[in-house]
Amino acid sequence: MSPSEYQAAKEECQQLLEQGLIEPTNSSWACAAFYVNKRAEQARNKKRLVIDYRPLNMFLKDDKFHLPKIYSLHAYIKDAYYFSKFDLKSGFWQIGLDPKDRPKIAFCIPNAHYQWTVLPFGLKVAPSLFQKTMVRIFEPILHSVLIYIDDILLFSPKEESHKALLQQFHQICEQYGVMLSSKKSEIGVKEVNFLGMHFSYGKYVPQPHIVERLPEFPEKDMTVKEIQQFLEIINYVRNFIPNIAPHISQLSRLLRKNPPPWGPAQTEAVKTLKKIAPNPPPLKIPGEGKRILQTDASDHYWGAILIEDVQGQQFFCGFASGKGHQFEIQLDNSAFPRMLEFKNRVPPNAQILRLKEWFSRYDFTVKHIKGKDNFIPGYLSRPRKPEQHHISIISSGYTYPMILMNEPSSSSSQPNPWKKQFPPEITPDFPVSPTTLQNFARQHMLSYLAASLHKHHIPPKPN
Repeated sequence: MSPSEYQAAKEECQQLLEQGLIEPTNSSWACAAFYVNKRAEQARNKKRLVIDYRPLNMFLKDDKFHLPKIYSLHAYIKDAYYFSKFDLKSGFWQIGLDPKDRPKIAFCIPNAHYQWTVLPFGLKVAPSLFQKTMVRIFEPILHSVLIYIDDILLFSPKEESHKALLQQFHQICEQYGVMLSSKKSEIGVKEVNFLGMHFSYGKYVPQPHIVERLPEFPEKDMTVKEIQQFLEIINYVRNFIPNIAPHISQLSRLLRKNPPPWGPAQTEAVKTLKKIAPNPPPLKIPGEGKRILQTDASDHYWGAILIEDVQGQQFFCGFASGKGHQFEIQLDNSAFPRMLEFKNRVPPNAQILRLKEWFSRYDFTVKHIKGKDNFIPGYLSRPRKPEQHHISIISSGYTYPMILMNEPSSSSSQPNPWKKQFPPEITPDFPVSPTTLQNFARQHMLSYLAASLHKHHIPPKPN
């Protein structure tokens, strides 16, 4: 930290101490704190203090409570007419930590060592733990509430039911001590911005600020980073724009290995995307009407439109388009590539004609390889009955249980030539680092594979 950053960190930690969010510690754990100054911080002219919890995250078990997919939340508000939006004030800090766990989440700044009394930002399990807590708290009204971490949206079809929902919501907040941010709250509105989308009755459209940076990008000779940032914005609105894939592909091809030079096609694609992306048409949230999927494909691209028919009136619910990729098939069946050729003088039977027609929809090449070079797929395609004591479990003192396969016994007295193909065995002493465990597991897997191949008399490929 620079002297100015150190002074700012010292003052910020003093405020956290006074609020009871952190406390001094003599913990043997400590993660480094530092300041970031990205676009969001520059906009508010204030750097943000963050803690690098990557060393600790290596030892934390994953929480299996998954966050909801944002696009999957839209269907729940298809009939909503009234909305109320709330944001929790310093959301993670409203979750207290068990005193025995606090030393593990310690951090340090120059000349100071602290530990959190509340759930901090930066832990890999923090979002899922917070989401799980919020879902349990608001379980009685989940049928009329969308929750995504600390963002909450209440929705109702009628004004009376919305008032009752608001009353129940505030009772739950008082019961559990949930603190809301008054600056970010909206109550009883008919249009609302939520998770990057602008919602009104039965339809939604991206918020304007999502694409407001597009004019800042040059129309030609973008760098790789600029192309990635430009496409990141475009991909956020691509489901609202029909036939967008050809324009995107002109730019995405420049991100491949050995890309072509920038040309007129890329410049025209940027101009077109800048023109159509800022004003996408609103999409209808699918309801109970008849759903119609229209699809089409050409030699290079495919496209689809989801339509909902409501009493004879059709509404667009989504657009999708893309480009396929050529691939190669390697197999030891010499008849398959000949079947795809049209050099036979005698017409093939009807079954082969149907197979040709089915495979013709894909762009691929076929390469024939010898059976001895295709030994691993061949071995995997012939299931065998597992031997007794085929699996062993090694458990360390850390959170790294390992399930390993024992080497199968072989009746052959000859040395295993496959052993020379792999590195020497690693015998870790527990507890060990994650990297050592990964190397050990990899070596053990290779040893198992070598013993299996030798047992079934599959020789290694000669050099």
